[in-house]
Amino acid sequence: MADKSFEPGFELRGKGFELESEGFESRGEEFGLEGKQFESQGKGFEPESEEFESQGKDFEQENTALAAEIAAALNIEATLARIKQNAAATRHWTIVVVEIVNSASAPATGRDQLLVRRALYDNILPKAFDDSGIPFKNCHVEDRGDGALILVPPQYPRATFASEWQDRLLFALHRCNAAHAEQLEAKLLIALHYGEVYANSDGVVSREVNLAFRILHAQEAIHGLERTSAPFAVILSDDFYRDVVVRKLAADPSTYASISVPGKSFNTRAWLRLVGVAAPAPRGDWKAARTSRIDHRNP
Repeated sequence: MADKSFEPGFELRGKGFELESEGFESRGEEFGLEGKQFESQGKGFEPESEEFESQGKDFEQENTALAAEIAAALNIEATLARIKQNAAATRHWTIVVVEIVNSASAPATGRDQLLVRRALYDNILPKAFDDSGIPFKNCHVEDRGDGALILVPPQYPRATFASEWQDRLLFALHRCNAAHAEQLEAKLLIALHYGEVYANSDGVVSREVNLAFRILHAQEAIHGLERTSAPFAVILSDDFYRDVVVRKLAADPSTYASISVPGKSFNTRAWLRLVGVAAPAPRGDWKAARTSRIDHRNP
């Protein structure tokens, strides 16, 4: 038979535990209220999060727009760079064409030709240009076999080529011939013109360059050089003669003679000077220079 003396105590303790359980339940309800309160606060932060997200999208749109502006600016700079490059490639150059003509009295061997060619590029031309105040290194130079095509930038006056440059070239050529008199007496044909020249990575092209080569090979100029002791002949285009020699008085016009240069479709006129000889104009059936005429002075 069970002992009932302990039942009242257990009953009291059971009631105590019941009270404590009710206390825990009360605290649980309190925690439930606090949880709801935190949940409410969380809902309050949610709109702020949406606001930040909206601001983030605005910044993203601004960054996209800024990137587009930068790209457009870079494109403009690239376009301007191309325009400047094209402008620099198309300019009004002074055109100088030089060709070596061997003296008939001294037939040249391959070694002699190489010697004169080296002297032309390393000594004669650089000295004539540099001593005239036109740095040879600033010019565009193309090898043309037995000669050279030289394009002189427009900042250098064309009048120099009608006066001082010819004197400097005469001196340099005399020195070269004196040093190699036993081997070769070199003569030069030189054509002077000016105009637009188009340049790219493959070289230069221009109607004006073509004209300069045409007048360079004028038979009257070649024959005149062969028949005299002149070390070189200068052939001016009609434009160069009118604009530089006559109008700017860069040289004595009477030292040039008018010559005809036949072409495939039309003839043109040029002006010849045999440098280093006493006769100012060609002889024989060549036309004497008539600087008093008006027709060749007007464009």
